[in-house]
Amino acid sequence: MFEKAMKKLQIMGYDFKVDVIEDVSHRECLKRKAQATIFFDQNLVGSYGNSAVEAMAHGIPTMAYLSDMAIDQADGLLDDCPVINCGKTLEEMIERFEYLLDPETDLEEISKKTKEYVDKTHGYSAMAKQWANIYEQVYRL
Repeated sequence: MFEKAMKKLQIMGYDFKVDVIEDVSHRECLKRKAQATIFFDQNLVGSYGNSAVEAMAHGIPTMAYLSDMAIDQADGLLDDCPVINCGKTLEEMIERFEYLLDPETDLEEISKKTKEYVDKTHGYSAMAKQWANIYEQVYRL
């Protein structure tokens, strides 16, 4: 679906370069993500993954499919999530990319919010608290 969306957007006159990152070392993958303007993670799983977190750590505006179930199960952690929800259909994905490719869209502001979110949600302090809670629950058993 991603490839179809990119082809349709180019036919519609949008000018951009696609860099599909696959079959490279992790170091090369991180380097290429850091150079991206927009990062597309996935549109099948229903939540963003580690690859998206790596891109967001660089402040790269990121897109993924966020399912209603994932949003509900997140208990509010996705309320201020700047990940652009690409939806489940080709039309939804194209619409979201059109928004990001629109010159009126402030990608710098999205980038700033993305970096703030990933630091708050996936940074060292946040992860340390999560691991501490897990260890506390395990040792109580």
